[in-house]
Amino acid sequence: MVRLPLMVLLVASFALAAPKKKKVVVPPKSAANIATEVAIKKTLDGVEEKVGGCVLDHAGPAAFTLVVKAKIAINSAGQLMGTTLTTTPESPASEKTRKCIDGVLQTLAWPKSAAPMVNAEREWTFSTESK
Repeated sequence: MVRLPLMVLLVASFALAAPKKKKVVVPPKSAANIATEVAIKKTLDGVEEKVGGCVLDHAGPAAFTLVVKAKIAINSAGQLMGTTLTTTPESPASEKTRKCIDGVLQTLAWPKSAAPMVNAEREWTFSTESK
């Protein structure tokens, strides 16, 4: 019967002796990095019409709503290093739509940055009504 209180005391002492978690400190962004992010967002906002053209070029005649999400990575030289595009809902034309949008993003001039890599995301929603 002495074993139970001894076990509780032993477990409690191990819990107290465990290393404490370190707080992750995120350094504040520099003015240059903030300016780069703003420039990237402006570039993405300015290409909405071209992205919409890709959507309409590959849409069928029925009414639809399509959400396009783009995640991009741009290196310090202003080169587009990676693109992840998703369309919701998926359709038979989704792959063609994504390729068209990727082509549009590849042609854009991206700002140079002091940061080694800048990630950005943008979401567009396009819809049509039936006639």
